[in-house]
Amino acid sequence: MRITLWLLFTFASFNTFIQTQQPDWLPVIASILIILVTLVLIIIQYLHVQSIKSNDDKYSSLIEQEKEISQDKAKHLAKVSHDLRTPLHGINGLIEVIEKETVSPKIQRYLDQIRVSSRALMTVISDAIDLSNNSPNGMSLRLEPFRLLEVCENVVRIFTQSAQSKNIELQLHFDSRLIELGVKSDSQRLYQVLSNLIGNAFKFTDHGNVSVWVIFRQENAEELSVRFLVSDTGVGIPEKDLAAVFEPFYQVNSSQNSRARGSGLGLNISKEIVEMMGGKIQAKSKENFGTQLFFDLTFKKVRLKGIPRFTAEHKHKTIIKLVSSKGTATESIRSLFSNWNINVQQYDSTQSLLSENHSEQTDLLIIDFAELGTLQESNELKDALRAKANCVLLDNNQYKEFADWHVLYKPILPSELIQIAVRSDVLRASYTLSEYPIDYSTLMLTYATTNPISHLIVDDNEINKVVLHESLKQLGFSDFDFASNGKEAIHKAAERHFDVIWMDIHMPIMSGVEASKIIKDSKSTAVIVAITASVDDELISECRKVTDLVLSKPLSPSEIAENLYQMFVSKSIDQAEKQKLAQKLEDIATQCSFANPINILVASENEKLISSLLQIFNTTQAFKMMFVDKAADIPEILTVESFQLLLIDYELPRLSIPLLFNEFTAKRIVIPICVLTDTVFKQPTVWQRTCRTIPLLPSSNQVCELLEATFVNDIHSAKQMRANTPTQKSNHYE
Repeated sequence: MRITLWLLFTFASFNTFIQTQQPDWLPVIASILIILVTLVLIIIQYLHVQSIKSNDDKYSSLIEQEKEISQDKAKHLAKVSHDLRTPLHGINGLIEVIEKETVSPKIQRYLDQIRVSSRALMTVISDAIDLSNNSPNGMSLRLEPFRLLEVCENVVRIFTQSAQSKNIELQLHFDSRLIELGVKSDSQRLYQVLSNLIGNAFKFTDHGNVSVWVIFRQENAEELSVRFLVSDTGVGIPEKDLAAVFEPFYQVNSSQNSRARGSGLGLNISKEIVEMMGGKIQAKSKENFGTQLFFDLTFKKVRLKGIPRFTAEHKHKTIIKLVSSKGTATESIRSLFSNWNINVQQYDSTQSLLSENHSEQTDLLIIDFAELGTLQESNELKDALRAKANCVLLDNNQYKEFADWHVLYKPILPSELIQIAVRSDVLRASYTLSEYPIDYSTLMLTYATTNPISHLIVDDNEINKVVLHESLKQLGFSDFDFASNGKEAIHKAAERHFDVIWMDIHMPIMSGVEASKIIKDSKSTAVIVAITASVDDELISECRKVTDLVLSKPLSPSEIAENLYQMFVSKSIDQAEKQKLAQKLEDIATQCSFANPINILVASENEKLISSLLQIFNTTQAFKMMFVDKAADIPEILTVESFQLLLIDYELPRLSIPLLFNEFTAKRIVIPICVLTDTVFKQPTVWQRTCRTIPLLPSSNQVCELLEATFVNDIHSAKQMRANTPTQKSNHYE
């Protein structure tokens, strides 16, 4: 536009000059200058346009380069992730293998610490992947069901060594109302936040304690509100700096510069995560008196498999005596047992305990070793209280062991204390609030004794071979062969038939994907299971096309057992027969008056029976089973949960059907009962007049006949009887 105006002005000046008879040279000179300036501007404008085009080309090139860099970074990250997950798979697998052997409590503690550290490292790897691949701010939530107690205990275990080395008491105060609850959220993010807060507390605490509080706030039918608080007795934060602690790169004041300095990002990342989870993190502190960091989160409540419900043993008045000075640890123990209405008698010293008259036997004696001088004094104390077996010492030193004593090492974890209480007959565990966990390992062990399965293990990592080999041996398998790359696997698979080929993906010479494709193309009937530590979605998708199953490292023996069960035991029933059985079961369920699914309680510890029933009922969702392996738990379960049929194994230990009937009568429990037994009775028993019986390992037809008799015939008979009853009464009164 400017150049056009200059040109118009120049043209007008020249036109004036030509039309003038006696030209004035001043306008002429001005016009010439204007022309020169115009030419310069035209040149500048041209260069500017060329520069823009050049920049656009460079920008497009940069975008392409950035895309290539991003792709290369993703590939590099996937490789790093694979290279880290592979040794972790070996570590976790060896832990599981060693735990199957008989190990001392000391070795078991070391294994637990290795496992927790390994899981923490796995979380770091997952976080690194999230930061590179997910949302714009690098973080996202992965919602999944988990148990709050497990996450909190695992994060506390990580800092056990730090507490011991700094001579600081680490405490976990976990609200007993939360012990049996499952929630749905991001367990790894919660773990990360708590880890950051506890690590920060240890950094600035030289004496005293670091305490983790998990506090129940409120709940409704669907949600649960929990407060998480980490407090310390450290140097504290000046009031003027309190508002800045959650800012990026915040560092402590100059008077604390001698301490270890971090990146200053831990609390800032924690703040972002808590806000992403719907909460708000806050801080309270007083200089030289310590700091409190806390946040509230609301979780969706879920029911998890395998979380037991604990009840107190009320054979007599339960007596628990605790010798320990008052403090958070003492209050945690008392609070825990109060959840089951068990009173804990607390004594500050052995003298105050011995000064009382102890006429009754103590069910559980807990002594803080710091309150005593020697182990001999502890033994004398338990002898005086007639507490021979159920005695617990609390100690800070993770490496000490005491003969004839259970030892709880600080920090005291609720799950460990509960285990001792169950072993001491103070508490009883029963799976009344969730489905009984199915032990697939035992089921496969039973199956493998009569159904040999051959395995080819293909992996270039010798440790991974050992782990998988030992895991499969513990499931009862004995037919194995090994290969170190895909080419070798093809050769061995051509020589003989294998039922299962465990195929690693990343191997030299020939990859697992190439080998699997060739083996499948050769019409092999082997089940190929791909095992990979890769997070590359394209690679995993490619694996699924040429294999029967893809599993991610690290693998656990229970995961191996469950997948083998689904591959062999569940598929052992003919598909056509499966469909006929499913249709028959659904027809029975449709004819009865109960809403689906129909709940069946199975009382047995016979793994063959459990496996047989699983094969039958897994064909449909019209029926749902729950398992219990203790006769004493049956009345309690039927009191708190609704079932439409009870199946009892006659060989269940400590089962007395007459006594069970008496308890049913006292608790007004009415339920159809079927006893599974192969025993031939010379004379019919009293209970046989009330209960149906079928073989211990019934066929699917026998089970269907039982269900039809219970839910169709009996219900129709009852309806007919109710229909006839009013008429009979009417005739009687006439």
